[in-house]
Amino acid sequence: MGKKNKQSFRKEWRTLTELGEEFGVSAVKFGKLLKEHGLRTNDGTPSEEAVTGSFCEKIQPKEGHPYYLWHQKRV
Repeated sequence: MGKKNKQSFRKEWRTLTELGEEFGVSAVKFGKLLKEHGLRTNDGTPSEEAVTGSFCEKIQPKEGHPYYLWHQKRV
């Protein structure tokens, strides 16, 4: 993925921290809201609905643990 594509991708996809900031809540609170709406499971991973509905994207860095980004408009 080139630099321009990464910038375009990140305009639409957000971390829980970024989403929380946009809505004036913490990442933890935003994660709880996703659980309340069926988009996260109790263990914090995206639900089947979130995955099949393209609400989230799993990111596997070269080093470190995988994490998820959430589609700003779909969420």
